[in-house]
Amino acid sequence: MAFSTLNLKHPKYDVIKKAPVGFSWTVLFFGFFPPIVRGDISWGMIMLVAWIFTGTLSSFVFMFIYNKIYVKSLLDDGYSSFDSDEVLAFIEARLNMQIPRVEGSVRDELNKKALKERKSYDELSPEEKKIRDIWN
Repeated sequence: MAFSTLNLKHPKYDVIKKAPVGFSWTVLFFGFFPPIVRGDISWGMIMLVAWIFTGTLSSFVFMFIYNKIYVKSLLDDGYSSFDSDEVLAFIEARLNMQIPRVEGSVRDELNKKALKERKSYDELSPEEKKIRDIWN
């Protein structure tokens, strides 16, 4: 499982994406499908071609590197993070790359919105509580 998730925002189009950081279980189990579902068609096709020639062997390579490739491609497209400096410092150290930050009040508003979307345990429905209890 990815050890963290980056919250990224595109400054021009106001698109927000969550990018997992770390080991990719989804690539291990589903191969080239996760990049395609995320809209990363070029890497999905690269992984498909590698899968055709190597079978599942390519998944054992891409599971370690794909999430970093995805984050780097989003940053190259102009996305910036609105996560806290503590979270970003840890992720930057693990990825060995500088992550641009959304500046000022926009960052504060996005962080408040992200916090509002999270539910406490008491606010969960009975079905959500069962799922959370199973995973914890």
